[in-house]
Amino acid sequence: MNPRLDVAINLGPADLVLKRLIKQGLDLTPVLGGEVNSILNDFFKQQFASEGVYGGAKWAPLAPVTLLARKRRGHGRGGILRDTNKLWASLTKMGLGPNAVRSIRPLSLTRGTSLKYAKWIQSGYVSPTFIVLGKNGQVIPLRRRVAKRVAARMIVPRRLPSQVSQRIAEAIARFMRRTHAQ
Repeated sequence: MNPRLDVAINLGPADLVLKRLIKQGLDLTPVLGGEVNSILNDFFKQQFASEGVYGGAKWAPLAPVTLLARKRRGHGRGGILRDTNKLWASLTKMGLGPNAVRSIRPLSLTRGTSLKYAKWIQSGYVSPTFIVLGKNGQVIPLRRRVAKRVAARMIVPRRLPSQVSQRIAEAIARFMRRTHAQ
């Protein structure tokens, strides 16, 4: 099983009331798969553009060796976590990009990525490396591995920012009003 990194939108305290309404035929999949999905897409775009600030925790800067590696042809297209854009594309294309995870149920929407390295980035890890930089910035190849601690970069915060949660609540409320007005 591939490790995944997901953000799930569950409706919490409203869950019991909504479950009763679902038994009576209410289906939230149109709003969860539409407007709420779009709100999450905007969140991920802003999270990458702000390098984590939007979600509440600025990502650690790139290591000098990473900056040096980014000078290679075909790399370094964007900021932090955007070297190949695979992670970005899996989270910012409405859940339809390569490696994207999207599941819509009557009471929940799950968005995430199936890229194996996303969980490691989220929590931080220790990486064995064969390269270090000398004082003059030159790469010094090593004959043995040196453990390197890679700082966590919270792609998905423990809690979504309040403005995002508020937009989601408002979208669901509008949908409920429209549905009950019919």
